[in-house]
Amino acid sequence: MTFFAPKSDGNRKAIPVLLTLILSVLSAPAGGTNEIRVGALPAGDKIYTNAIITRMTPAYAVVSYQDGMVQIPMSNMPAAFQAQSGYTPEKAAQFLDQERQTQRKRRAAFLAQQAALQDLAGTNRIVRITDIDDDPSYGGFPFCSVDGLSSGILVENFPDSVRQFMSGYRQLQADIADCQQQLDNLKVPKPPPVPTNSPPRLGKQTWVGGSGGYARIVIPNNDDIAAARQNIEDRLKMLNDRRAQATTNYNLYTTIIAHPSGQTYVGKPIWVCVGIPAAAAAR
Repeated sequence: MTFFAPKSDGNRKAIPVLLTLILSVLSAPAGGTNEIRVGALPAGDKIYTNAIITRMTPAYAVVSYQDGMVQIPMSNMPAAFQAQSGYTPEKAAQFLDQERQTQRKRRAAFLAQQAALQDLAGTNRIVRITDIDDDPSYGGFPFCSVDGLSSGILVENFPDSVRQFMSGYRQLQADIADCQQQLDNLKVPKPPPVPTNSPPRLGKQTWVGGSGGYARIVIPNNDDIAAARQNIEDRLKMLNDRRAQATTNYNLYTTIIAHPSGQTYVGKPIWVCVGIPAAAAAR
């Protein structure tokens, strides 16, 4: 297809429509992202319809189109895209070399991690759990933060006793904070200021005079407030005693005996729990 634009002398000049589309999309990425939408993209000996360029490098472009996704060498891309990516054969070769080096380093690190896991596989260790995350993306394994392993582990056969203890400990912390907040909000009020004129009184309500006139307030019973505070203070003492006891046993009750399985899931090592310390089991 050809688009004819009039020249100033009245003649017409042919401009390829595809080139016009390419130049227009280069100046306006789709949807405020780095994607570039092209109705039809000529590259090499093919034309990719409904094309979306999702990534451009000095060596290649990643293109999604109606039949799937393809990686096109930048040498086959139209000149307008080559200019945008800064393509030259030398830059393309340098980019590919750097990319291969990065991939080799990542693979070497992954293999080293797998080798370390295999070396430890079957070797039981004492592991103290510091946090539990049951995100479904971990495939049903609880993800645990643990002492001595900064990356954390996924634990197979995770014991319910550890989960229940940690849940109870967190609830104790929350209950103590709630009691403290109640005490802060439940203070014995000071007697109201003595008005300069005798105000009218209505039951437990009273009118208190001030610079802005009279205001009606409710005078609470100080004895009732004191009794309520005492009840909360008694509960707070009980909760603090329980927390002190739980803290003493925290390390014991959050410890498991486990070993690396030599496998990973979503990049995280899977450990197999084989039990808990005998003292914790006998509590």
